[in-house]
Amino acid sequence: MFESPGELLSTVLLTDLLAGTGVHESRNVYVARVLRENNYMRELGEGIRRIFELMKSQERASPSIESKQGRFYMSMTSSSVYSERELLWLGMFKDIEPNIYQKRVIIAGIDGRELSPNMIYAAIGSDDRTLYDNTVTTLRIRNVLTEILTSNQASIKARKEKIAKQDVARFVVSVPKPKAQSTNISKKVYIYNLPDLITHEIIEKEMSIFGEIFKVQLPIDDKTSKHRSFAFVEYKEEASALKAVATKDIKMLDSVVSIIPYKPYVKKWYKKGNS
Repeated sequence: MFESPGELLSTVLLTDLLAGTGVHESRNVYVARVLRENNYMRELGEGIRRIFELMKSQERASPSIESKQGRFYMSMTSSSVYSERELLWLGMFKDIEPNIYQKRVIIAGIDGRELSPNMIYAAIGSDDRTLYDNTVTTLRIRNVLTEILTSNQASIKARKEKIAKQDVARFVVSVPKPKAQSTNISKKVYIYNLPDLITHEIIEKEMSIFGEIFKVQLPIDDKTSKHRSFAFVEYKEEASALKAVATKDIKMLDSVVSIIPYKPYVKKWYKKGNS
């Protein structure tokens, strides 16, 4: 427990501090200005908010704060931010080793709760579209987040119910099946929309940001002797392929190259019907 002499000033409420509004009232404005100008304080009113954010990022319970009897108190513990029930639920996903944002989405989907895009944004605690895409894509690849409505179906339902499309429930969280034996297929990704001047070396250089590459295949057209604007990248680790797919696209030369999971081609045989 931390104790500070003096209660909160009348202009600062505990509810504001708990809400993270950044409310501030300095007892000595000159001291506060000197601290800020010398980079000891980045923003007035950020101290309590930063403590709460740090505890949350470490998956620890929020501090408790009190102002009474001429003192301001803050108590912090090492207890988990998750309840016992939530920890049991998360334990069912331990094999996929979810990061903190993926855990928040998994918790939001407890008990079969259907999730809308806005509910997922609220769960991860950010309106960053890239973070949202990376989190959702990774969970979908790992068969944790299942789509129950396509984008078009969500649009139709939003118009019918006169609500925002982002508020339409589109996903549910599912417990992943036991891990199957690893194959090289899961380490591969398919990239397309490659620029004309692309080379093996450029692909390897750009795609290596996700992890160590085992092999790059750049198919060549037999008739034109030019590449066919797509390629296959195989990583040494499955995690690298997951990172690449979660990113969705990457810039190579003058083109934005798309990245999707690799699926082996299965040739279908058809029997000729009787004429």
